[in-house]
Amino acid sequence: MTLTHVFRAQSVFLAIWVVLMWFAPEISHQTSGWETTPNLISLGQFLGTAMLAFTVIFWMMPTWAGDNLNQPAIIMGVYLNILFFATGVFQAATGAANFDPSSAAMLVFAGLFFWKSR
Repeated sequence: MTLTHVFRAQSVFLAIWVVLMWFAPEISHQTSGWETTPNLISLGQFLGTAMLAFTVIFWMMPTWAGDNLNQPAIIMGVYLNILFFATGVFQAATGAANFDPSSAAMLVFAGLFFWKSR
């Protein structure tokens, strides 16, 4: 597995969340323990659009960065995934949301990005 493959795998993982946020918001809300309301559906669709931007950026980054892929891997792959995970832990700790086990995938991606960028 190369760093390009890790970027593409992250992109596919994010694309799954985009589809859930747009077309099956109840599923994404259920894992957090939230009641699905029209306002939350609208917010999810908006955030799904922002997540789509991340999906495209992660997919295209190997092409854009070329041989200099290590720095984007650390910044986007390691730091951003740790931030996503930390946000989930914070929300669970404050009772704002249930801890979503799929958040552990963010740690896996952070580890893969770190490992492959060395």
